[in-house]
Amino acid sequence: MGRDAAGGDTTWARVDEPADIWIVDGAAITADVEAELHAESDFEVRTESDPDAALDALRTDSTAVDCVVTGYELSGATGIDVISRVRSIDPEVPVVLVTDAGSEAIASDAISAGVTDYFSTHETDARPGAFAKRLRDAVDRRRARRDRERQLTAIETATEGISHLDQNERFLYVNEAYAELYGYEPADLVGESWERLYRPEDVADVREEILPTVYETGSWSGYTTGLRADGSTFVEDHNLALTADGTLVCTVHDVDARDAQAAEIEERLFVDRAIDLLRDVLYVVDERGRLAWYNERLPAVSGYDPSAIDEMSVQEFFPPVERSRIETALDDVLAGDSVVIETTIETADGERVPFEFTGDQLLDGDGDLAGVIGVGRDISARRERERKLRALNETGQELMGRETETAVVETGVEAARDVLGMEANAIHLYDESAGGLVPVAQTGIGGELLPEPPTLEPGESIAWRVFESGDSYASDDVRSDPDVLNPETSIESEVFFPLGEHGVLIAASETSHAFDVEDVVLGEILAGSIESALEAVERTEELADRERELAAQNDRLEEFASVVSHDLRNPLQVARGRVELARESGADDSALEDAISALNRMDALVDDLLTLSRQGEAIGDLELVVLDHLARQCWDTVDTQAATIRCRSDLVVRADRSRLRQLLENLLGNAVEHGTPSAPSAAPRAAGSDGPNSEPTADLTVTVGSCPDGFYVADDGRGIPADDRDQIFETGYTTSSEGTGFGMGIVRQVVDAHGWSIDVSESEAGGARFDVTGVDIVESAATD
Repeated sequence: MGRDAAGGDTTWARVDEPADIWIVDGAAITADVEAELHAESDFEVRTESDPDAALDALRTDSTAVDCVVTGYELSGATGIDVISRVRSIDPEVPVVLVTDAGSEAIASDAISAGVTDYFSTHETDARPGAFAKRLRDAVDRRRARRDRERQLTAIETATEGISHLDQNERFLYVNEAYAELYGYEPADLVGESWERLYRPEDVADVREEILPTVYETGSWSGYTTGLRADGSTFVEDHNLALTADGTLVCTVHDVDARDAQAAEIEERLFVDRAIDLLRDVLYVVDERGRLAWYNERLPAVSGYDPSAIDEMSVQEFFPPVERSRIETALDDVLAGDSVVIETTIETADGERVPFEFTGDQLLDGDGDLAGVIGVGRDISARRERERKLRALNETGQELMGRETETAVVETGVEAARDVLGMEANAIHLYDESAGGLVPVAQTGIGGELLPEPPTLEPGESIAWRVFESGDSYASDDVRSDPDVLNPETSIESEVFFPLGEHGVLIAASETSHAFDVEDVVLGEILAGSIESALEAVERTEELADRERELAAQNDRLEEFASVVSHDLRNPLQVARGRVELARESGADDSALEDAISALNRMDALVDDLLTLSRQGEAIGDLELVVLDHLARQCWDTVDTQAATIRCRSDLVVRADRSRLRQLLENLLGNAVEHGTPSAPSAAPRAAGSDGPNSEPTADLTVTVGSCPDGFYVADDGRGIPADDRDQIFETGYTTSSEGTGFGMGIVRQVVDAHGWSIDVSESEAGGARFDVTGVDIVESAATD
């Protein structure tokens, strides 16, 4: 239950307890008399030459002095002075004057000052036993008087109604509680008959049944119905007792009020128990900065006994370096602020514990400031959790920096041990060739529990179940699990964390209930980092393999390009030279023209093959390119015949200029070659090179414009049949006898190399339209 730091209650002295007799100036008391007083078993005698000692004791605790015995002639004062000073402190404590200078004047002064008894030294010397008895009687009278006052006070302040009736059954006395039950003041009832408090029918019952029982047996207890001043009634728990002098003592409880009070007391006790069972410190600090109230949690966490706490200031619970902060926080709350502060308390044995304290103003029933009320919470667990989270974050970064699977799993088991406190842990990774989860890393203690961890095959262990389900699992009694691998194991607790498709992290303990919810949550964070690191290593290894494959492929393509360049171009050059010689010698022109056309087509094939093999999907440095300028430059290099170009784009794009040029040249050339309505082929040739004898175009317009997220090239020619649109980017595909089938393949390469997309559709004029999207547009002034 909460403790009031102000301290406990005063113990009342019993009449039969030893009497504390203080003798001031022992000259008036002879040795024989003092010996007689010391011989009394119920006297504790102290002799002081200075009366201030007795007066100080009386000021401190009135029960510490039962009687003062003083002489008359004192050093610097008289016995009359001592009597007066005692009476100024306590009007009731017995004061006895002993003098050898007896006179009526001294006796009169002593009586006026408040003396209890007066003796001459002749009397005390002659009859020391009688003197001791007179002192005992004075002490007993004072104690009896005080006890009666206390009893009367207790009756007056009692919560139950108490009354005293004379032999005529009229009230001699009623306490406040009794009168209040019936709606009266005590003075209203004194001298009145008890019948005033009952209905007529109830008066008859009391007269005929209850009072005869009291007078015959001495007491009665039961329930009656009381009548209030306002006419309302209530059921009362009624007790009557007959005294030796024939008077009656009555006690009364309002049954409903008593039940409500009992419920309130029970509720208060429940609240007190609940407060003391809280894991937090509850406290109240008064305006002086002293603890006024606290629950039992404060002694438990601080290590100080309640008696020590009651004497401590608030600042003494904190290390010196924190005390100014605490004082400032208390001042802030008293000034009207609410405060939350993280600090450290220092326990009785010197341990320092992190705590969070709240503070708010406490107001009394009148709304006046009474102090500070708040809660103190041990945040050691929170600090430790925060430390682990920071460490896990650092571990995650370390894991992502590991370049091999071995480095990842070794870092993982070390983190499980050092950060999460999972001393015995291991990682098993799935190995398809082994057909199960293979142990790849474990801590030293893990090796002690499982010196030779096995490969975990499908369906035979908890670990495999977790690996398949993808859900973490903690067991407090692993031997009772139907999937336990070894029912005879010394391990009692285990926790399993899936690592995606890679494997599982397992931690074990020989202690039951070793892993709680927080362990599972933090373990899942670590497992997620390990899984991500393993995936990164896997991707890195796949990328390295891909790079090696691409390097080998590029070597082969370069070798092929060299062969094409050397072994095909040289014979072509020789053939071209011979044809030219034949023309000069007057040979048949038509045959020679056919030969020249074939040679030109072979040159185009060689150029396209070299472009495909050497450049592929690679791009060089990116730069800003004004699209319409580049399109017009490309148009100038294409055999445009009678076609025209319209540039309707002000796009500035970021691209490899030379590769973008290849794309535009092939798209423009394809439009000119295959877009004219009078062209002989029934479908477009997906190629970038034109034969020298292509038939002239008629009224063909090619447009380069901007579209959302990119640009397009469109013409108003025949268009591309829907069935052919999926094939035109395939290398070697062409519908023209003069096309190479590589031009649109080069377009696809350039698009893919930049990370763009290309779509084929019908233009607004019914021709072909190619939309290139996903382009990095730096500036745009027009969109079609």
